[in-house]
Amino acid sequence: MGEFIAILALVLPVLAIVGGLIAEHRLRGRPHRNALARSAVRVDESSTQIHTLAESLRRSAELVRAGSVEEEARAALADAEEGLRRADELLRERDRLADARARTTWRSRPEDLKRAARRWEELEHDAAGLLGRLREAEERCSRVLTASTSLGDGEREAERLVAQARSAAEEARARGYSVDGEASVLATAHRRLEDVRGLAAEGRPMAAREALTGLTSELADSLSALRAVADRESHARRRLDALAGAGQENGDRRTAAVAALEELTAGYAAALSEGLRARLEEGDRAATDVAEHLRAAHGGLEERDVQRAETALDAAEEAHRRAGEGFGAAVARLERVHELSASVPGRRSQTLILLTELAERAASEEGSGHLSPVLQTLRAHVEAMDVEAERPDWLRLQDGLDEAEELTASLSEAAEAAVGAARKARAEVDRLESALRWSEQERTSAQDYVRKELGRVPPTGHSGVTPTDDVLVRALGRLRYLEAAAERHSRKVNASIFNPRAAASAARDYAAAMWAAGRLDEAAQIAEEARNRYASSAGQEAVADLRVVLSLIDAERAAVRD
Repeated sequence: MGEFIAILALVLPVLAIVGGLIAEHRLRGRPHRNALARSAVRVDESSTQIHTLAESLRRSAELVRAGSVEEEARAALADAEEGLRRADELLRERDRLADARARTTWRSRPEDLKRAARRWEELEHDAAGLLGRLREAEERCSRVLTASTSLGDGEREAERLVAQARSAAEEARARGYSVDGEASVLATAHRRLEDVRGLAAEGRPMAAREALTGLTSELADSLSALRAVADRESHARRRLDALAGAGQENGDRRTAAVAALEELTAGYAAALSEGLRARLEEGDRAATDVAEHLRAAHGGLEERDVQRAETALDAAEEAHRRAGEGFGAAVARLERVHELSASVPGRRSQTLILLTELAERAASEEGSGHLSPVLQTLRAHVEAMDVEAERPDWLRLQDGLDEAEELTASLSEAAEAAVGAARKARAEVDRLESALRWSEQERTSAQDYVRKELGRVPPTGHSGVTPTDDVLVRALGRLRYLEAAAERHSRKVNASIFNPRAAASAARDYAAAMWAAGRLDEAAQIAEEARNRYASSAGQEAVADLRVVLSLIDAERAAVRD
């Protein structure tokens, strides 16, 4: 019994260790097993769809090859062969990974499981992309096959439309209309249907379908136009009546344009009338076109040729629009010049006043003095804009004033920002100067302490063995460090331009001075506040010395505790 207990005492710890190792091994592999299982399920679903699509695509491809010429079959089966090849490869890879997954046991290493899970995820991504490619190829094949099977219905529909259009044309002619234009498609319909049948016989179903669709569309439009010929005639007459006064209207437009051009030429800079003579000539040509097209529309309606009348009316309306643009250019330019001549002088005066105020403020306030010459130069530029010239170019003056106003706004914002930054910097400098004065007082106090103990401040450290001597050595060391720090601190504070890096350096010396004076808590507080304040603006390098000071303070505190 004792031997059995001894054996158990040896075996049980070993079993516990082995069990723990096995449990840890399984726990490390569990996330990878779970990821592998999820990907495998999705891959199996995609593989089923891929297999079904691939089989359908193979059948469709065979039908396309059998019923189409090589050219159309090649276009319809673009990428289909590659997609089928890739589908076979993917399915084989899925089977291989499934076999490998079936061989995994609890002893499989986590690294192997991780690689297997990653391969299943890659296969899942590939399967999703391949599904899209196979669906597109199947749709292309379906369109070709549908075109082949629907050609017969399309031909019968086209023949029905031909018969209806012929009947509608005969009825319109019987009512006195000239419908040769609307019925022109009937003259070629039979030949075009034969062409469609020929393309189908050649194994070109897509080309036949496209030709048949075009013919059917034209026949439907012809039939619609023939059935509505009376309504179209009434509408064309209303359009013609609306343009009855176009000649008089264009004459009035031309008169106004000529007067505007003469005023611009006589009273303003030559640049303001540039290009307007050509626009006036364009208006003259368009007005002539209007008259010609209106005569053609009249003739078409008198002969009851509605299509010819509609075509002429479309051209007349377009020409009338162009005439309005050509004649209206000079009038619009003159109106714009009148508006600018009334508004630009006032805007110029306001801009001059604003620039004067900004220049004076920039010169008087700290931080923005460098902007004063720029503002004065811009003011001189605005003042040089001659709004009282004999023949002013108001468009050029407006462009110059727009630019000046935009620059003024930008300079105003820059001046405000500079003044704000200067005030902030001055407040920081005042704070540092106050700190400097305090540190100088501490230095004086330290010197008085040393003189009281020794009667003078020796040039070198005093070495001794008594506690007082140790205190004096530390006080002398701190005093000399404080004097050097105060000198550097003074130079930083009195710098003319404030920058965060210099402020961080000054704060470091101030904290070091406090440390040298024995004020450890206050020195630590100053160094920590400066480090937090200047780390983002001055950078980590600038506050590195502050961290050094904090390390010295921590070391001093540790020495005091010991």
